[in-house]
Amino acid sequence: MKRFHKIRFYACLIYVSGCLMITAGCYVPASMSSPRESERKVLAEYKLAAAKPNKILILVNKPSYVPVNADIAMYLTEAIRQNLDAKADIPMQKTVPYRQVLEYRAERNLAEMTPAQLAAAAGADHVMLVDVEDYEMTNVAGMGFYRGSLTVRCFLFDSTGKQVWPASNTGRQISVGFDTEGDKFEAAVIKLSGAAAHCIARSFKDTPKYKYGIFEEKKSIDSDAF
Repeated sequence: MKRFHKIRFYACLIYVSGCLMITAGCYVPASMSSPRESERKVLAEYKLAAAKPNKILILVNKPSYVPVNADIAMYLTEAIRQNLDAKADIPMQKTVPYRQVLEYRAERNLAEMTPAQLAAAAGADHVMLVDVEDYEMTNVAGMGFYRGSLTVRCFLFDSTGKQVWPASNTGRQISVGFDTEGDKFEAAVIKLSGAAAHCIARSFKDTPKYKYGIFEEKKSIDSDAF
């Protein structure tokens, strides 16, 4: 009987050892495993804060053929400033307020100036050009609800006029929109501008994947987001 128990003991030991050998190659410590989905980040395309800018000029251009029933340039400029502050570590005091942009426009024809000339005129070390390609904000069936859409194309230049973002020389096209948004026109325009501004600011800092995309974003044909 003692011999039987001894044999049984060694058999169990061999079995357990074999199981450990089989599973050892598959075991991955938690610290070495891939990060959880919530921890994954979309890497910045250009780390703007690392460039230590002292002054950034944001110039929103609207072609005459794009109908605008609100000052989308003002809302978009201020939304970009706020989003750069909140999401790219660029304090608002380092971006030119829209009221100051209006003063620049009153003094000279900014549309005919190169990025390097714009930087020199504003004393800026970066210039962000935002071209409005399409904008619409309409009342839905007269019920106080709004349908909005906005498409912009963005570029970022340093003080020498070199394009530092995006990699494509055609810029980054961003399209956002929603079907209905509250009953106040201004609130809808602010929401639309904020959505576009988010899609711009996220490119300049590593961003958690769950914060990167937003519901209002429409995938553009030339977009390489995600």
